[in-house]
Amino acid sequence: MIPKTMSVMRTIAPQKLGLFQEKIPEIKNNQCLIRLERWSVCGSDIKSGWDHKKNTRGYPICHELAGTIIETKSEKFNVGQRVIALPSPIDIGGLCEFMVGIPEYMAKIPNEGDLSSWVTCQPAGTVLYSCQQIGTIIGKKVLILGQGGIGLSFAAIFARSGASQIICSDPIDDRLSFSKKVGATHVINPSKASIDDAVAEITDGSMADIVIEAAGYEQTLNDAFRLVKQYGKVIIFGMVRDGNNPSTLTSIATHYLLQNCPTIIPTVGGRSADPIAHIQAMVDLKERGWWDPGELITHQLPFSKAQQAYEMYASRKNGVVKIVLHDD
Repeated sequence: MIPKTMSVMRTIAPQKLGLFQEKIPEIKNNQCLIRLERWSVCGSDIKSGWDHKKNTRGYPICHELAGTIIETKSEKFNVGQRVIALPSPIDIGGLCEFMVGIPEYMAKIPNEGDLSSWVTCQPAGTVLYSCQQIGTIIGKKVLILGQGGIGLSFAAIFARSGASQIICSDPIDDRLSFSKKVGATHVINPSKASIDDAVAEITDGSMADIVIEAAGYEQTLNDAFRLVKQYGKVIIFGMVRDGNNPSTLTSIATHYLLQNCPTIIPTVGGRSADPIAHIQAMVDLKERGWWDPGELITHQLPFSKAQQAYEMYASRKNGVVKIVLHDD
């Protein structure tokens, strides 16, 4: 039996989640009602919602979600089907116990296997989309700036796609150890060594064919433009922004652009023409054993501990890479 109300969490003050009780939404034609069972904390949550200061109703947060369909008015999805679901534009965010699922924002996942592992196909799928925009990866020298869950996913996918060198940079040594596990050929801690000298030495002076900006900082964005080879490619994935003022301008050292003339490719899978196809593709790849992004999970907590989970993620301490919340 479906209850009448559910728990919902949204940010009500900087780094503070508020708990609300709200009516479970009614579904319309071609929609599903999903009981959410897994919620994965994402770096973009920290960038765009964790410090939010607006409105007393709270700011919606969390978009890496998985659960089971308990009611359907869609011909494509049946009751009992497990899915990864993206919040639609009409939703209240993802930190809730039930949500309306729209087929265009849902990927089917097998009914077997750990749901925590399956939900990580959402962020890994967005990385897969970025990789699809790059073109040929075979034989390329790749530099990845930032080794959170996204940067590590890039490393794992490049390792399975024929890159000749996968150079990973991050100031946290624990994450660099993770980099080696997923397929990095070289790691650099830029707080301990010159990243310019290290990349030059590793690549025999040619620099990187492809640079991935997966950290989301002004410095690493400029690093990408400086460390790419002439006429190479820079992929912008990280969000360089102030969550309370998303229109804040970022300073770019334009002489690096003029010196190296890179092709710059910003990628946001959720804004693509089909925001779910790359996630479904990642699910299919995981199912056939190509790569399991669930290996990036370092912590799991109950839904009721969401406040603690976001604090842990924002701190980047205690080996945190990927946190998944499970139903209580």
